[in-house]
Amino acid sequence: MEEIKIYANDLNDKYRQSARRHARNLGLSSQFIGIYSSRDPHPLSECSEIYLDDKEFMSKAIRIDPNLVEVEIAD
Repeated sequence: MEEIKIYANDLNDKYRQSARRHARNLGLSSQFIGIYSSRDPHPLSECSEIYLDDKEFMSKAIRIDPNLVEVEIAD
């Protein structure tokens, strides 16, 4: 859960995103900066199915980062 909080905070913090872009322009790696960008995979992309099938876990994750939910619109 903590990693999801960090991910959501990093993407929503304009100062952190600006610092990350600046560091990238200087040739520093994203691992050195330690700030997520929208190009980085979401922490849940590496989760096992056990966590993804856990309704309580996913409910907490969605409260932290509402952008987890992708809405599919029927034609």
